[in-house]
Amino acid sequence: MTGRKRQSSRGKASSGADAPEPPQPVTMQQHFDRVYDITRQIPAGQVASYGQVAFVAELGSARIVGRAMASLSAGTDVPWHRVINSQGRIAIRKDGKEDSSQRRLLTAEGVFFDATGRIDFASVAWTGPSWAWLAENGYDVEALVMRSQNLRRTGPWQRWHF
Repeated sequence: MTGRKRQSSRGKASSGADAPEPPQPVTMQQHFDRVYDITRQIPAGQVASYGQVAFVAELGSARIVGRAMASLSAGTDVPWHRVINSQGRIAIRKDGKEDSSQRRLLTAEGVFFDATGRIDFASVAWTGPSWAWLAENGYDVEALVMRSQNLRRTGPWQRWHF
């Protein structure tokens, strides 16, 4: 098929060389790297949900964020402990228990848990990365705002600074 001209959607002949390259598939590691970059933006004393990070990273599932966090090695610079589940709790690990080091790290940053093990999102919810950071890192801020409004996000989403 090399050298043949093909009809474009407008009826003009075009060579294969003029056709744009198809986008390359995004690898799981690239998704993880986006998650880590976003998580690094969460300041000490604040928390985000897995879903919140997934939303900004434009991932279809909060589970990918959980997998990214689970794959981190000890001593990482990613503040993984600042990402919790949507109920304001530390996520349960494979062994059926919460990570006690996550609670310890959050408490050291001034994040408090109630008697049931929940964090008060209203007082410590991360309001999202800055518009400048999003733009500098190739995110379409306007599209994020539109997605957020279209999904009618509630809870910590209402406080996002888009």
